[in-house]
Amino acid sequence: GICNGPGEVYECGCESIPAGDCDCNGNQLDALDVCGGTCTADLDGDGVCDGSLATPGICSSGPDAFPLDPAAYLDTDGDGLTDSLVEGIASSLVIDLDDDGDGWTDLDEIRCRSDPLDFNDVPSDVDNNKECEAVAARVSETFAVFGAFIALLLVVGLFMAPLIRDQVRKRNRNIKDDNQD
Repeated sequence: GICNGPGEVYECGCESIPAGDCDCNGNQLDALDVCGGTCTADLDGDGVCDGSLATPGICSSGPDAFPLDPAAYLDTDGDGLTDSLVEGIASSLVIDLDDDGDGWTDLDEIRCRSDPLDFNDVPSDVDNNKECEAVAARVSETFAVFGAFIALLLVVGLFMAPLIRDQVRKRNRNIKDDNQD
Protein backbone atom coordinates (compact mmCIF):
# COMPACT_ATOMS: atom_id res chain seq x y z
CA GLY A 1 0.00 0.00 0.00
CA ILE A 2 0.71 3.66 -0.13
CA CYS A 3 2.07 5.31 3.04
CA ASN A 4 1.93 2.07 5.02
CA GLY A 5 -1.49 1.13 3.77
CA PRO A 6 -4.34 2.66 1.90
CA GLY A 7 -3.73 6.36 2.66
CA GLU A 8 -3.58 9.65 0.89
CA VAL A 9 -0.49 10.92 -0.91
CA TYR A 10 0.51 14.44 0.10
CA GLU A 11 2.97 16.98 -1.29
CA CYS A 12 5.77 15.31 0.64
CA GLY A 13 4.68 11.74 0.08
CA CYS A 14 2.89 10.53 3.13
CA GLU A 15 2.90 13.91 4.92
CA SER A 16 1.90 17.41 4.05
CA ILE A 17 4.29 20.37 4.09
CA PRO A 18 4.87 21.37 7.73
CA ALA A 19 3.33 24.65 8.92
CA GLY A 20 5.67 27.60 8.24
CA ASP A 21 7.68 25.70 5.62
CA CYS A 22 7.29 26.15 1.87
CA ASP A 23 8.59 22.73 0.73
CA CYS A 24 9.27 19.24 1.95
CA ASN A 25 12.90 20.09 2.81
CA GLY A 26 12.03 22.45 5.68
CA ASN A 27 12.76 25.63 3.70
CA GLN A 28 10.83 28.83 4.35
CA LEU A 29 9.90 31.80 2.24
CA ASP A 30 12.38 34.66 2.30
CA ALA A 31 11.56 38.37 2.08
CA LEU A 32 11.02 38.09 -1.67
CA ASP A 33 8.72 35.05 -1.28
CA VAL A 34 11.36 32.73 -2.72
CA CYS A 35 11.15 29.26 -1.15
CA GLY A 36 14.53 28.57 0.45
CA GLY A 37 15.82 31.98 -0.63
CA THR A 38 18.44 33.82 1.39
CA CYS A 39 16.99 37.32 1.36
CA THR A 40 16.38 38.29 4.97
CA ALA A 41 15.65 41.80 3.73
CA ASP A 42 14.30 44.18 6.33
CA LEU A 43 12.42 42.71 9.28
CA ASP A 44 11.80 46.08 10.99
CA GLY A 45 10.91 47.92 7.78
CA ASP A 46 13.36 50.78 8.32
CA GLY A 47 14.75 50.63 4.77
CA VAL A 48 18.10 49.11 5.80
CA CYS A 49 18.53 45.42 4.93
CA ASP A 50 19.23 43.10 7.81
CA GLY A 51 21.96 41.46 5.71
CA SER A 52 24.79 43.12 3.84
CA LEU A 53 23.23 42.98 0.36
CA ALA A 54 20.69 45.49 -0.92
CA THR A 55 17.28 44.35 -2.14
CA PRO A 56 16.10 46.76 -4.85
CA GLY A 57 12.74 48.25 -4.02
CA ILE A 58 12.86 46.93 -0.44
CA CYS A 59 15.97 48.10 1.38
CA SER A 60 19.49 49.49 0.99
CA SER A 61 22.55 47.44 1.91
CA GLY A 62 23.15 46.83 5.61
CA PRO A 63 23.67 45.09 7.81
CA ASP A 64 21.15 46.62 10.19
CA ALA A 65 22.72 46.45 13.68
CA PHE A 66 19.20 46.58 15.17
CA PRO A 67 17.07 44.46 12.79
CA LEU A 68 14.05 44.47 15.11
CA ASP A 69 14.04 48.21 15.90
CA PRO A 70 12.91 50.55 13.09
CA ALA A 71 14.31 53.59 14.96
CA ALA A 72 17.96 52.52 14.59
CA TYR A 73 20.32 50.64 12.29
CA LEU A 74 23.92 51.78 12.89
CA ASP A 75 26.39 50.88 15.65
CA THR A 76 29.78 51.98 14.37
CA ASP A 77 31.85 50.78 17.32
CA GLY A 78 29.83 47.61 18.00
CA ASP A 79 29.11 48.46 21.64
CA GLY A 80 25.38 47.74 21.38
CA LEU A 81 24.43 51.43 21.51
CA THR A 82 22.95 53.02 18.40
CA ASP A 83 24.73 55.93 16.72
CA SER A 84 21.40 57.72 16.31
CA LEU A 85 17.64 57.24 16.54
CA VAL A 86 15.01 58.16 13.97
CA GLU A 87 12.93 60.95 15.47
CA GLY A 88 9.28 60.15 16.10
CA ILE A 89 9.72 56.36 16.37
CA ALA A 90 9.52 54.83 19.85
CA SER A 91 12.59 52.84 20.88
CA SER A 92 14.12 51.47 24.06
CA LEU A 93 17.62 51.93 22.64
CA VAL A 94 20.10 54.47 24.02
CA ILE A 95 22.09 56.77 21.73
CA ASP A 96 25.86 56.26 21.80
CA LEU A 97 27.58 59.59 22.54
CA ASP A 98 30.93 58.17 21.32
CA ASP A 99 30.11 56.36 18.08
CA ASP A 100 33.65 55.22 17.29
CA GLY A 101 34.59 54.25 20.87
CA ASP A 102 37.78 56.33 20.98
CA GLY A 103 37.02 58.07 24.29
CA TRP A 104 36.02 61.41 22.74
CA THR A 105 32.33 62.28 22.48
CA ASP A 106 30.97 62.83 19.00
CA LEU A 107 30.23 66.45 19.86
CA ASP A 108 33.84 67.05 20.98
CA GLU A 109 35.16 65.39 17.83
CA ILE A 110 32.98 67.57 15.62
CA ARG A 111 34.07 70.70 17.52
CA CYS A 112 37.70 69.59 17.21
CA ARG A 113 37.36 68.73 13.52
CA SER A 114 38.05 64.98 13.82
CA ASP A 115 35.86 62.17 12.47
CA PRO A 116 33.40 60.91 15.12
CA LEU A 117 33.03 57.63 13.20
CA ASP A 118 36.75 56.83 12.86
CA PHE A 119 38.44 55.29 15.93
CA ASN A 120 41.88 56.32 14.63
CA ASP A 121 40.96 59.97 14.00
CA VAL A 122 41.10 61.67 17.40
CA PRO A 123 41.46 65.34 18.31
CA SER A 124 44.92 66.70 19.04
CA ASP A 125 45.36 66.84 22.83
CA VAL A 126 49.06 67.31 23.52
CA ASP A 127 48.63 68.20 27.20
CA ASN A 128 46.10 65.37 27.88
CA ASN A 129 43.52 67.71 29.41
CA LYS A 130 40.65 66.23 27.30
CA GLU A 131 40.34 69.54 25.46
CA CYS A 132 41.57 69.53 21.91
CA GLU A 133 44.20 72.05 20.91
CA ALA A 134 41.98 73.30 18.06
CA VAL A 135 39.30 74.44 20.51
CA ALA A 136 41.84 75.88 22.94
CA ALA A 137 43.47 77.78 20.06
CA ARG A 138 40.08 79.12 18.90
CA VAL A 139 39.27 80.22 22.45
CA SER A 140 42.65 81.96 22.72
CA GLU A 141 42.14 83.60 19.33
CA THR A 142 38.68 84.76 20.39
CA PHE A 143 40.02 86.35 23.56
CA ALA A 144 42.89 87.91 21.62
CA VAL A 145 40.48 89.46 19.12
CA PHE A 146 38.16 90.58 21.92
CA GLY A 147 41.11 92.06 23.82
CA ALA A 148 42.29 93.92 20.73
CA PHE A 149 38.78 95.29 20.22
CA ILE A 150 38.63 96.56 23.82
CA ALA A 151 42.08 98.13 23.44
CA LEU A 152 40.94 99.85 20.24
CA LEU A 153 37.86 101.21 22.02
CA LEU A 154 40.04 102.55 24.84
CA VAL A 155 42.45 104.24 22.43
CA VAL A 156 39.60 105.76 20.43
CA GLY A 157 37.96 106.84 23.68
CA LEU A 158 41.17 108.50 24.89
CA PHE A 159 41.54 110.47 21.67
CA MET A 160 37.88 111.28 21.37
CA ALA A 161 37.38 112.37 24.99
CA PRO A 162 38.98 115.83 24.54
CA LEU A 163 37.04 116.41 21.30
CA ILE A 164 33.78 115.41 22.93
CA ARG A 165 34.57 117.52 26.00
CA ASP A 166 35.26 120.57 23.79
CA GLN A 167 32.02 120.01 21.83
CA VAL A 168 30.01 119.76 25.06
CA ARG A 169 31.61 122.96 26.44
CA LYS A 170 30.94 124.80 23.18
CA ARG A 171 27.33 123.66 23.18
CA ASN A 172 26.82 124.65 26.81
CA ARG A 173 28.33 128.09 26.06
CA ASN A 174 25.95 128.55 23.13
CA ILE A 175 22.98 127.57 25.25
CA LYS A 176 24.12 129.95 28.01
CA ASP A 177 24.57 132.78 25.49
CA ASP A 178 21.13 132.11 24.01
CA ASN A 179 19.56 132.23 27.46
CA GLN A 180 21.23 135.61 28.26
CA ASP A 181 19.88 137.24 25.13
